[in-house]
Amino acid sequence: MCLLLGACLWLSATVAAQRAIAPLRGVAVPQPSGFARYVADPQALVALGKALFWDVQVGSDGRTACATCHFHAGADHRARNQMASPQHAALGLRPNLTLTADDFPFHAFANPLDNGSAVVRDQRLVVGSAGVVQRTFVDVTDGSSVDESADTGGPGVFSLGGVKVRQVTSRNSPSVINWGRRRLATRIAAPTCLSRGVPCSSPKPCAWTMRASPRRP
Repeated sequence: MCLLLGACLWLSATVAAQRAIAPLRGVAVPQPSGFARYVADPQALVALGKALFWDVQVGSDGRTACATCHFHAGADHRARNQMASPQHAALGLRPNLTLTADDFPFHAFANPLDNGSAVVRDQRLVVGSAGVVQRTFVDVTDGSSVDESADTGGPGVFSLGGVKVRQVTSRNSPSVINWGRRRLATRIAAPTCLSRGVPCSSPKPCAWTMRASPRRP
């Protein structure tokens, strides 16, 4: 009996080891078709990508990088000031709130196993990703990590006591894992809008470019 039990345990351990998820460290990164046509030095491209990903000068306030929202395994795990509403309306929005487990789920039933039971909680709020304080982009300031911008007027939804706080996107920043496989508009629209101080609902383009020529007088 003991021998049979030992054999079963050994077999279970062997099967579990075979099914274990191996680290991705040894897996080659898949390359898009025609990659060599456009990239002469892949290692230099990787170094540039990492530098830009962590560079806080990418944000208009000089403190917001891509990694600000994609730091934790490529996703956003921050808990403070992460609440937004789909249309950026008030709807009970509490800026600068620190989320806890008690805030979830946003839509709950009296019986979690029966979606026909009474609804005990129903909020239109979503967990997004905090960006920068809303301002209107004016120009790039030579020699400064902070872009020149202008106040947009009233405090708006994202404010406390009349003082503006960071805006929050209407969706949480997705993981950057397999980032290159997503559509460009889906990948950059919301983060880029907020990083440049433009509301995501704005009809203006959400992408900005930095000019290399000297500023005109």
